[in-house]
Amino acid sequence: MQRLKQLLIQFTISTPDINSSYLHSPDNPRLHLINKRIPLSAGITKEINVTPAYAVLYNQDGWFLIAKRRVKYYYFGDGTTGQTFPGGQYFPEAKGPGKYALPGGGINAGEDTQTAAAREFLEETGVNLPPHTTITQTFTYTDKRGKKGSYEAAYFRVVKKGDVDTTLTTISALSLRHAETIIEEIDTNNWSGQVGYRNIVDFVRRNRIAQWPYDNELTDADVWNIKLSKYWSTVKSWDGDPYIGWYYTVLEYLRTHILQLTE
Repeated sequence: MQRLKQLLIQFTISTPDINSSYLHSPDNPRLHLINKRIPLSAGITKEINVTPAYAVLYNQDGWFLIAKRRVKYYYFGDGTTGQTFPGGQYFPEAKGPGKYALPGGGINAGEDTQTAAAREFLEETGVNLPPHTTITQTFTYTDKRGKKGSYEAAYFRVVKKGDVDTTLTTISALSLRHAETIIEEIDTNNWSGQVGYRNIVDFVRRNRIAQWPYDNELTDADVWNIKLSKYWSTVKSWDGDPYIGWYYTVLEYLRTHILQLTE
């Protein structure tokens, strides 16, 4: 899949209206895809008509994997082709730079929600999902212009409870550290554009680096428990946030409908 080309994009984001628990109008979850989709010319406002899918890796005790978005990115791709940016580029505000995030991105043609979410999890964390069962859910929203849209979530429940922690360890100790090594190579060697991404692919092969994020989106990862008030309070604070409000909706569904918890 042809991936990101960084461009300057003008867009307006409005404060969302919350019509019900599952009818949000974050304005607009599709805008978080603007760095991973069709190139847009500078100064052009364009609707992003790609439905996002988010991945929630969790266990029966309520532990789930959460990440934090980078402020700057240095490369994007699919593990084979992509783009690199020496010196890095700042994420636009719509991407929620420096904020918490769930792995996710646009659903490709021919993909279902589960396939897209699993692919995005691998691309952003550099780690395959452990054995799991899956539930998927569609969420709808209406933005300030009255335009309706939707986004998807795949809830991957691990077969072995400890696999959430094991996956986190691999992401934090190996994959995200390898991303920093790749960034150093990009800057040191001035790798840029599509050729730069091919240089990354060659570099990881030569150095036998197995786990590395194909997309340079995440700076950190952690495991939280949706059942514990200290974590749930933080998640609830995202409700209505125009840049990450949909993560609240996705995780509220995990808590209330899948794990069947109440306040």
